[in-house]
Amino acid sequence: MHDGAPCHCSKAVKQFAAENSLATLDCPGNSSDLNPVENLWAIVKIKVADKQPSSAGTLNQAIKEVWVKKIRKDYYEKLISSMLQRIQAVITEKEDTKY
Repeated sequence: MHDGAPCHCSKAVKQFAAENSLATLDCPGNSSDLNPVENLWAIVKIKVADKQPSSAGTLNQAIKEVWVKKIRKDYYEKLISSMLQRIQAVITEKEDTKY
């Protein structure tokens, strides 16, 4: 997903996506309804804060550990599968939804 952030629009990111045949979905920034990664980041932030990292190195390690070991694969799948429902809710409601 791309939300227009400069790091998502860099030449390196575009080249990587093209070379690896990755499809992208452009979404507006600051749209919690259409940006399920915000749900993921909220969980990552809580779990990383619980580890109380005290330096950049321990913060980096905590993020990697949480991302790989503490969030179950089915949660990622749930976020992905929620996209059609999220899009339909936005189209139907034309305003904030429960997401």
